[in-house]
Amino acid sequence: MKRNFILFAFLLTSCSSLVLINDEDFSKSHSSSSGYIMAGYEELGTPEDINKVTALFYVRSLDRPDPLIGPRQIGGPLDVLLIPAKPGRYEISDWVIFGRTQRSVSSDSPYNFEVQPGVITYVGKIQAKVERLNNKFGMKIIPSVTAVLEDHIEEDSKLLKDRFPSAAHLEIVNEAPIRHDWTGVKSKAENIVNPIIVPNQ
Repeated sequence: MKRNFILFAFLLTSCSSLVLINDEDFSKSHSSSSGYIMAGYEELGTPEDINKVTALFYVRSLDRPDPLIGPRQIGGPLDVLLIPAKPGRYEISDWVIFGRTQRSVSSDSPYNFEVQPGVITYVGKIQAKVERLNNKFGMKIIPSVTAVLEDHIEEDSKLLKDRFPSAAHLEIVNEAPIRHDWTGVKSKAENIVNPIIVPNQ
């Protein structure tokens, strides 16, 4: 599958502390009092004429937002993500699209879940599809992303154990819906230019 990724420089440096990349990261960060969020991610059917566009979905704490770290993020080149998180309530209701410019998207139907200590909370696989929206002249030139959240725990659990063998002993609690659609979506362009390109993976 063709997958293109554009990321800000700060994502390349700061996200490594929020999303675990490999088994060594897990071993260094593991704490019995901490919880983990597990999510699958897949980009579907990007049109050939839309290049270098990706999305990052925000996981926001409903109990203790951290203004210094900000929300966790799901997306990018990893097909399964493991995110350390304090126990509590979280939601996924908005995301950002990176291309030559940046576009923020929000939904009025958040997906809510709870993280428990000492276990991995599986929230499902986000399947994101890059599409084009019409501009004010009726021309399809604005990249957009529609997404659904589905339960693929069997597939994603195998991917997780392959990447993080040291986490294999932890219980996985399935909080994934059969299917969740983010409805009432609104998007807004941001006046930011993204100059850093990560080539096709």
